[in-house]
Amino acid sequence: MGNLTLVTGGVRSGKSSWTLKQAGLSSAAHKIFIATAEPFDDEMRVRISDHQTERGAEWETVEAPLELPGAVRALGKDSTAIIDCCTVWLGNIWHRTSGDEQKMMDAVDDLLTALREFKERSGGTLYMVTNEVGWGIVPPEPDTRRYRDVIGKLNQLVASEADEVYMCVAGIAVSIKKSQSGSI
Repeated sequence: MGNLTLVTGGVRSGKSSWTLKQAGLSSAAHKIFIATAEPFDDEMRVRISDHQTERGAEWETVEAPLELPGAVRALGKDSTAIIDCCTVWLGNIWHRTSGDEQKMMDAVDDLLTALREFKERSGGTLYMVTNEVGWGIVPPEPDTRRYRDVIGKLNQLVASEADEVYMCVAGIAVSIKKSQSGSI
């Protein structure tokens, strides 16, 4: 059985750095970083470059701004992988579908199926990074509220499937779910 770990927290809470450090401890020969960001402006290009530098050469990068379920399905049986991040991936779907909630939920369902398949067929470890978006200001636009609501649903659904869940606050990861059976 594969192991699924969800790492959540606020923006710039240290999620990515903590996850990279934890996953880097793995003895797996194949380490994969599944990147969801697209370099659509200079600021994002700098962020992506900084993340690539932090990872170093030991990580193979797979770009999956839209086809995240396919990237999960392509993972090897004994690999260690990081998805960074679910929030950006769903934002890409939101943008491409003009905020169509049903299309976003269809993408979420496909991802959940891919995660279940990974856990069943794999002996590897998959870390998923996401943002906890429900603690901020309520967006004034209906489309943005729908996005926020769907990412909240995605986080809940992934957490229910995950073997472990961590919340990062000020660079410190706090375990909020850790079990052998997948339940609290």
